[in-house]
Amino acid sequence: MEHEKNNLQTITRSMRFDVRLSRVGSVVRTNVPVSLINYTKNGFDWGEMTPGAFDLALNILNAFAPPSIHLHGNHECRHGVASARAWKSHKHFVVKHLQNIPEIGGIIPQAEIVAFIASEITLEADATQKTHMVRPGLEEEDGNGRDYQVRYR
Repeated sequence: MEHEKNNLQTITRSMRFDVRLSRVGSVVRTNVPVSLINYTKNGFDWGEMTPGAFDLALNILNAFAPPSIHLHGNHECRHGVASARAWKSHKHFVVKHLQNIPEIGGIIPQAEIVAFIASEITLEADATQKTHMVRPGLEEEDGNGRDYQVRYR
């Protein structure tokens, strides 16, 4: 987790662009580099939970938190590779940022994307710290006297 925070600091220093989205008729324009395609054959989209929105989210997050050169945790897509961070967070990014952009387009400030990634890392770290083992005989046992993990979300 600490390694990922250091990577984020390095990455965000070099990634200095607001994401710009526009649509003229059926033509979508964006400044997001296309590094992968996983869900759609019809290109990027926004405004709803669509395959095009998922691919757009993956590409935005991949630009700000690219795949590790060590391939640890990367996700192999239909075309290209998603970073572990992009893969874990892309659907939540659609809900938080892309779902509310009007059909004609909009801008997502770079600072909002960096803050989103940082909050995802923090939420993941908090969830990991709140995971604990429960001993047999306590009220949270599984009913068979065995230990099991409890995860708070």
